[in-house]
Amino acid sequence: MQAVYVPEDDRCTDILSLVEDEDNLDFCSNTLTLYNAICAQGNNRVAHEICKLVDEKQLMYCVKNPYLCGPIRIGIHNLLIALHFEPHIKARSLTSHEFIIPLSTHLRNNLLLRSHNSVEQHNYYATTSYIPSMETFLAVRPKLIKEE
Repeated sequence: MQAVYVPEDDRCTDILSLVEDEDNLDFCSNTLTLYNAICAQGNNRVAHEICKLVDEKQLMYCVKNPYLCGPIRIGIHNLLIALHFEPHIKARSLTSHEFIIPLSTHLRNNLLLRSHNSVEQHNYYATTSYIPSMETFLAVRPKLIKEE
């Protein structure tokens, strides 16, 4: 059971029984919409504070519950996207074409940075789709962490 605190009545009610009380359903749906709106544009400090109010167990209960009503389900899914997915997607898209070239002795052997001494080498690299190896480059992009 997941309970929702109603401050006006100083009581808790089951989240599944919100279907019967339209006023509380609208209040909870609007609260989730408000949380979603203030987490927009990568507002990380506010997102961390909202994570204290709506923790991971509550989110996962609502996501997995097949009996949850529509407005609450939509609000929870949008909040989950705004809290956990949207900042990471934005960071990866902003850094998609950036990389760091480390200045080391290992980098001197890289074909990408060698000057083209002969005309044949220059023509070869200009006409082919040469993709350099990524072992010698460090990406700025945040790494995607997956749990197996």
